[in-house]
Amino acid sequence: MIILGRYKKHIGLLTRFMVVGTTATVVYFVLLLAMVEWLGVRVIIATAIAYVVVTIENYFLHHLWTFNSEQSHGVAFPKYVTSIIAGFFINWSIMYIGVEVFAKNYLIVQAVAVITIIFLNLIAGSRWIFNKPMDAGGSV
Repeated sequence: MIILGRYKKHIGLLTRFMVVGTTATVVYFVLLLAMVEWLGVRVIIATAIAYVVVTIENYFLHHLWTFNSEQSHGVAFPKYVTSIIAGFFINWSIMYIGVEVFAKNYLIVQAVAVITIIFLNLIAGSRWIFNKPMDAGGSV
């Protein structure tokens, strides 16, 4: 029980991150499926559109709930956008290589991309984007 108490903060953070991430993943796949299967949008274009929608949703949920950030939006949002742009290109590259080059099913390839991006987003969010602001003396 003592060990669990020591990691309670981290377990809470990880749980909130997973809830927000699961919500985003469901929204993402629903948008992707709807655009590709019902609207006839190309997979690569649908990927980009769904990614942008989920990015906006995630920023606000992570800032307010997951990380309970004290960072101003003027500081956190540019960092978030930078990490998302990097994540977008990683996601798009995985999709392009998997679907266009290797002709694999886009849903399976997207699942691989999502797992990769989840790991990278947790690290970036907790260590860089939403971390506590530093005071004038440079300490946290």
